[in-house]
Amino acid sequence: MSKILAVQYLLNATGEANVGFTAEALFEVFPLAVNLDKDDKPDSVKYGQITALLLMGAKHQDRVIADMKKQLKHAEEDRSKAASTFS
Repeated sequence: MSKILAVQYLLNATGEANVGFTAEALFEVFPLAVNLDKDDKPDSVKYGQITALLLMGAKHQDRVIADMKKQLKHAEEDRSKAASTFS
């Protein structure tokens, strides 16, 4: 997910400022969220698909955090045991 670049842009039709993703960058990470042109090149973003991408990323981060908490707990327990051994 860190490869996905959010950008600010102006809508061509209205000149209104907006925030979104570039189809080219998103295509490299999550091609299902991109519409292709007639030459099979990234053309536009399917923003409805982004929710699934974000959920997948959040779940992965949750797993990583849970694993890190377990590792930290074990390290603290080991340090506590070692400290009591030498007391």
